[in-house]
Amino acid sequence: MKRIHVFLDDSELDDSLRLVYEGEPFTGELVNTYGETLIFLETYRDGWRDGPRREWYEDGTLRAEGMARHSVAIGTHQRWHHNGQLAVEKVFTDKGRLISEKHWDENGAPEAFRSAGMPE
Repeated sequence: MKRIHVFLDDSELDDSLRLVYEGEPFTGELVNTYGETLIFLETYRDGWRDGPRREWYEDGTLRAEGMARHSVAIGTHQRWHHNGQLAVEKVFTDKGRLISEKHWDENGAPEAFRSAGMPE
């Protein structure tokens, strides 16, 4: 699988907002590093975000993860505080509609909850 760095000047978005690299819609992994540590990874197919997206803190601790299909967020997306405590959880339908969102503080105490109704 092809892997490119997130800040390459050769990448751009086309009129359909697909990621283009070397003149072609990109298929592979878009990454960013802090020194030798991977801090961002996003998967693309034919220029569309498609597959896992993950972020890490500079020390390698998982910061966030989620999935996309054809550049639409699907399933459960989570973000963690630096101490490892879950900070945000969003749940999307297979069509990308947000159906719930929960927030917690760094100690795990609930801060907010929002439900957008039943899945489509």
